Amino acid sequence: MQDASELTRDLNPQPFETGNITLPPHEIPAYLAHFGSLRRANRLAQLVSPGSRTLANQQPLFNQGDRFDALYLVREGAMKTFMVDDGGTEQLSNFYFSGELMGLDGIHTFRHTTSAYALEPTRISRIPFCQLEQASCRLPDIQHQVFTLMAGEITYQQRMIAVMSRKNAEQRVAYLLLRCALHCRPARQPLRNFRLPMSRKDIGDNLGLAAETVSRILSLFEQRGVARFTGRRVERLNLQRLEQQYLCPP
Repeated sequence: MQDASELTRDLNPQPFETGNITLPPHEIPAYLAHFGSLRRANRLAQLVSPGSRTLANQQPLFNQGDRFDALYLVREGAMKTFMVDDGGTEQLSNFYFSGELMGLDGIHTFRHTTSAYALEPTRISRIPFCQLEQASCRLPDIQHQVFTLMAGEITYQQRMIAVMSRKNAEQRVAYLLLRCALHCRPARQPLRNFRLPMSRKDIGDNLGLAAETVSRILSLFEQRGVARFTGRRVERLNLQRLEQQYLCPP
């Protein structure tokens, strides 16, 4: 285990890279403010629980009602969480990408309130909650990083409430595409071409839209020069035009 000075250096926030654009943390746009540093999150996982495993496409990580005993950090790939209500209706609640922490829903009752499934082959680090608590007591810097990641999840949920209540359908889709673009592009590649890990139906379920509406909006974005959409492939993305669809819709 490293001492506090080494942890402070290793876990210090890094500039946020978006393709050809580099933003310091205090200049990250509000709709991206919940994204933490992937390097910082990975470092936390290595310090507390260095192992990882890979889930196959559609493989469950945990199910609604399972006992909570750990948090999970997405190292590579993408996950989705959903819940089933008393009437049997399934509601997709969130997507998780590299550097994001999962399982916080189980802390309150020590039971998971959602199910989590991989959207593609996904590498996960399991962080036992009791081990995390012990490490946090010994090293306040770890506790600070855990609080930062938890706060990021809360911020994202608050932002999603605002998006769902105040934004129109085109803005909602633009918001999700921005989030996917910054997470799903190949490592160290320009932010122009990437693959969406989720289907149009999943996008619609998450945003409260029909899959047909999502497809229509993507066609509109293509006509406006935002990007070219072929299946799940996004090519020739113009980030500035995509941002305009979210911030200043036609």
